[in-house]
Amino acid sequence: MEILLHGVRGLRVTQPRRIISQKVRDLSPDAVLLEIGTNDLGSISPKIVGSDIHDIVEYLHFSLGIKMVGVY
Repeated sequence: MEILLHGVRGLRVTQPRRIISQKVRDLSPDAVLLEIGTNDLGSISPKIVGSDIHDIVEYLHFSLGIKMVGVY
């Protein structure tokens, strides 16, 4: 098993799709674990943050073909 870490500080859940897309395409991983949403807590409603996170997960899974996507 090979594990690679990639971090981008300060993003909001509305921003990472482009950044995630390029990195995922470059690496072509079987699984992606996202630590996401903490920069948005307090400034955006939890319902919107959750919906944006759900959209990112679906995009990774269905559009980029990632078999496993985890979020914490």
